[in-house]
Amino acid sequence: MKKLSNNPLNSSATVSASYAMMTAAFIIIAVIQSSCGKMKTDQAQDSGEASRQEQFHADADIAMSVSSIVDALKVGEALDSADYDFEGILTDGLGRPIYTDSQGNPGEWSVDVLTDSSAAIRNLNTGDLLPDQLEDYIVKGLGLDRSNIIESSEYDDDDDTEMSVYDFGAGMIRFEKRRVHVPNGTESVLMTIALGRYPASE
Repeated sequence: MKKLSNNPLNSSATVSASYAMMTAAFIIIAVIQSSCGKMKTDQAQDSGEASRQEQFHADADIAMSVSSIVDALKVGEALDSADYDFEGILTDGLGRPIYTDSQGNPGEWSVDVLTDSSAAIRNLNTGDLLPDQLEDYIVKGLGLDRSNIIESSEYDDDDDTEMSVYDFGAGMIRFEKRRVHVPNGTESVLMTIALGRYPASE
């Protein structure tokens, strides 16, 4: 029987073929891992987005909050802190936060009963609040318009503050808008919405 020779060319060819197969295998594994990694990243991003949306979930519509207080004032109900006091996110009619603060978070508000016949709503942070649009939204929700304004002015000693007062029959609602400068050099607004019932006539 003829013995096969140990041909170095054959060994080299075998090694090359093995190397090519291993390289191809590594490429396939890398592609699979990359795809899996991208899927996990996308899932993590989706989860993070869902988490942020959950954090942005609003507690109440600001127009409904104002309307609830106005209704109580109209029927002579005594305002109770336990029923109306609130601190958190208020929204517009589409469920979006009224404004975003300088950190990119939904801006917060406070609702405070001052007496049994008055209350105030204030934004707690500076941000991208649009006070005129907010005033229009709330006024329309109450069925009021510019014809119901009983006072509108700027304070003599404070050019940065504007005020408009509307009569809703049993009382009044005052919008006070004070412009402030924030550290980044831009201008923002601190807004107070004050509601009160007229004193009972004797």
